[in-house]
Amino acid sequence: MKTLFSPVFLFFSTLLFSQVGINTESPDASSNLTVAPTDRKTPAGYKGTLLSAMSSANRLQIASPATGLLVYDTDQRCLMSNNGTPAAPVWACTNVGSPVDAGTFRHLYFKFNYNTMTTVSGYVTQTGTNPPTNQNNNVVGYLTNNSPSTLVQVPEFDGLRMNAVFDTKGTSGLIAPLIENVSGAPITDFVFFNSSTNFSTSRVPYTTIPTGNFINADGNFSMFYGDNNYEIANALISHNGKMYRCTWWGYYGDGTHHIHMTMEVFN
Repeated sequence: MKTLFSPVFLFFSTLLFSQVGINTESPDASSNLTVAPTDRKTPAGYKGTLLSAMSSANRLQIASPATGLLVYDTDQRCLMSNNGTPAAPVWACTNVGSPVDAGTFRHLYFKFNYNTMTTVSGYVTQTGTNPPTNQNNNVVGYLTNNSPSTLVQVPEFDGLRMNAVFDTKGTSGLIAPLIENVSGAPITDFVFFNSSTNFSTSRVPYTTIPTGNFINADGNFSMFYGDNNYEIANALISHNGKMYRCTWWGYYGDGTHHIHMTMEVFN
């Protein structure tokens, strides 16, 4: 049976009660809304609560999503919450069914067709402005154009986002692994160490990342991987009392470039 409540009834109900109950006259005192799985008339008729269900593309169209906003992502097949801010959303599955805490570890794996990806110069430098997110010359831009539902997997915590820029393409490729500031404000108190398979560990002499800027995460500012070759770049970052461990791993095979990006956060 469906029940229709008039706006006047709902208005006066919210004035009289500090808690609202659906199918119950005894809402929990700690909640402003309690939804019971049954009602008194049909106690055996258990029902769930259906939240907003939408695709990843629809979710990314939500303007200024509130911190803590919940939606069910039909592409990711999980209940997702915005753990960021309305200005800088950070969407994450609330439960990934893994012993690893989803709030402290993120991983992206993707295969790029090297005939589709484009290249750009100027990002094999120590620092600079983030690449545009509508171009196929970087991981975030490529996913935006070709696989938007995968964007949620790009590792990002506290306004630090991993990315990589394609400097050359083909069966051999150069990429520049980047740490981007997407927080909307300068990131300070920043200590950065990096290393790769071919270069010794070094400390990057930058303590601030301006808004919308990146720091290159490789010792010589560009990773190389070609046919049957691979390279790993690592970065250890200290910021606001936390440590972030970032890893890029790339190789070429079966006509595509493969890339893994992982970020772990230690409080």
